[in-house]
Amino acid sequence: MRNFTWLLILSFLVFSCSKQNQDPGSGTPSAPAGPRTPAAPAAPTTAVTITVNGAPMAIDSLTFSRYGGGEGGGMTITALNAGQKVTAEVYHFYQHSGFDMMYTMEVSYFTRGEGQTGWGDSYKRPIPRDDEVRFNNFTPLSDSVVTGSFSGTFDGGGGIEKGGAGQGISIQGNFGLVFIKR
Repeated sequence: MRNFTWLLILSFLVFSCSKQNQDPGSGTPSAPAGPRTPAAPAAPTTAVTITVNGAPMAIDSLTFSRYGGGEGGGMTITALNAGQKVTAEVYHFYQHSGFDMMYTMEVSYFTRGEGQTGWGDSYKRPIPRDDEVRFNNFTPLSDSVVTGSFSGTFDGGGGIEKGGAGQGISIQGNFGLVFIKR
């Protein structure tokens, strides 16, 4: 009985593994599928999102640029609509390797009323300042796609001190910038 059980299991395995791919309607084997070629990856696109006190800011115009290299270069991102403008900037950029970079950073926030043409001065910042620009790249002044984030807190008119209870304006932003190498 024991040999019969092993013979039954062995024949089941042999016959179940020898099936061919067949079209159920024709009774003839179908042709094997050819190799699949993966779809080409989508080209990167520039994207910037900004929130002001947690609410999304509509962006009607976006400009960004960079200049220089690892010795004194910089980058500027400016996004605006009819009533708001946010600028994130790094300058005095020094980079000697992918793990060693220093730069001065500044995030500015401007508003203007309906019918006004100028932006005036940026909102005041708390002391000590907390604006930041952070990069996800090791070489943001030379990479063709640069990603990161920026943030800043500003006085909304009620007198804000770091950690105080003033009426602060909080700016948060993320960016993915595509630079075309020429």
